[in-house]
Amino acid sequence: MVGIPDLLASLEAPGAGSVFVYDRRGRRQEGRSWAETLHRSRRIGEQLLAAGSEGSGFVFMQLANSHALIECFLGAIAVGRVPCCLAPPRALGGLESFRERMQALFREFPGSLLLAQAEVGEATGVPFIIPPDPESQRASGVLHREVDPESVAFVQLTSGSTRQPKAVRISHRALVANARNTIAAGEVRREDSIVTWLPFYHDMGLVGGLFGSLALGSDLHVMQPETFVARPRTWLQAISALPGSVVSNAPNFAYLNCVQKIGQDQLAGLDLSRWRLAGCGAERVRAETLALFTDRFAAVGFRPESFVPCYGMAETTLAVTFGNGRRMPRIDDGNVSCGRAIPETKIEIRSRDGKVMPEGEQGEIVVFSSSLFSGYAGVDEDHSRSDAWLQTGDRGYLRDGELYITGRYKDLIIVDGVNIDPDEIEALAELPDEASGGRSAAFAVDIEDRERVVLVIETQEGDSELLAARNRQLGDKIARSFGFIPYDVLFVRRGSISKTSSGKVQRSKLRELFLQENLDSLWRQRDQRIEEPPQC
Repeated sequence: MVGIPDLLASLEAPGAGSVFVYDRRGRRQEGRSWAETLHRSRRIGEQLLAAGSEGSGFVFMQLANSHALIECFLGAIAVGRVPCCLAPPRALGGLESFRERMQALFREFPGSLLLAQAEVGEATGVPFIIPPDPESQRASGVLHREVDPESVAFVQLTSGSTRQPKAVRISHRALVANARNTIAAGEVRREDSIVTWLPFYHDMGLVGGLFGSLALGSDLHVMQPETFVARPRTWLQAISALPGSVVSNAPNFAYLNCVQKIGQDQLAGLDLSRWRLAGCGAERVRAETLALFTDRFAAVGFRPESFVPCYGMAETTLAVTFGNGRRMPRIDDGNVSCGRAIPETKIEIRSRDGKVMPEGEQGEIVVFSSSLFSGYAGVDEDHSRSDAWLQTGDRGYLRDGELYITGRYKDLIIVDGVNIDPDEIEALAELPDEASGGRSAAFAVDIEDRERVVLVIETQEGDSELLAARNRQLGDKIARSFGFIPYDVLFVRRGSISKTSSGKVQRSKLRELFLQENLDSLWRQRDQRIEEPPQC
């Protein structure tokens, strides 16, 4: 098989599984077989052709996790269009920010088409259609067609932590290779049910969830992201309700969210003994999170060896490393192993001047893979990669063939000549406690010719005395760990920390808001300081 149409056509044979969608309360709705899903996709694809998407070939989709989104996405690919899933307005700061994002995309990709519900589509000011009704169109045989394996199958927007997101071009060849090689590395089987609440604008949801299931022909269970965020127990309930083995992946924060919001008194009725692979990636994996989750849920059958820390990014389609869940993840000096490279993938650690580093020494992670992206799309982008190796910008090291992530070069904080990763500071603020319960962000600012550290913490607590006590405790932890006290600590309301569409903290944007004095805080360390009297 060299293209997605070949992959899809194989699912019309007997034995393929079904797609199940869950509502916002976490209840499983109707299921559709893969054969029926592909039949409906064929009809939708033909309507997309009739709707005029041939201008640029790009079809942007802002739809909830649903049968409609899956069928529209596959339908676009079936007729040679290039789909791209978009985050909803609430994830981008509201309708105004979403409108600006859409208008920028349509300047970058003129002649594109937007699929959205009327309320969202009408607010954008760009051409849109609501999802086509597959029942209103007779299908032809366009689903199975010959494709150039190097042609673009879909576009994935990067997270955009520090700039406008780039549009990553993923070829048919890269997608099929990444799906197959990840399945091989994890020894995933058709009888494994795949459960995801991740949105399809997130590569772990789209490639790991949808296309992982497609490549296997396994059952796919699709939940709503907002359901998980509000009630993470629904994710574990869905896993518990399935009769066979389960594969379900999520970022590090998701497992911590479960620990924070699911108490001992809510464990009754859960059975995680069939959760065979619990992938953990998309952000740095923390040993504390794995330990906390295991401690909380071992009583209902969760096995620590089920954890599969992994590493990847949009430019590698998804996975660079993945494991098979046969043993507990290795921990080295507090760093969690993300496993070995998947088949047809190589990893090197290089110094900033390009020298390959020996085992155990840190440097930039550089990747060569059969599933590397083809380049960035758009009128102002270089349309091809100039190097067969991808420089990731992430820092890490190899030990015994396994990859350990230690941070990102661009986010480094340097205090008195010592390099510190922001997420190491953030980890101290995000452990479960009564006053926290949200995200945190650490960044550096230049004050009086010195780099100083600022920490912003989301909280549900409003009592200033409790927040002051929390700040003292946190200051002690940071001082013991790193030898300094933050220049400023701000506690802000939940939801105040700017994030990308995939949930990553936008530290640069927070730094700007801080310097402009535009962060609305509930309690602030700097406000509590008493100025020293002038010396005589």
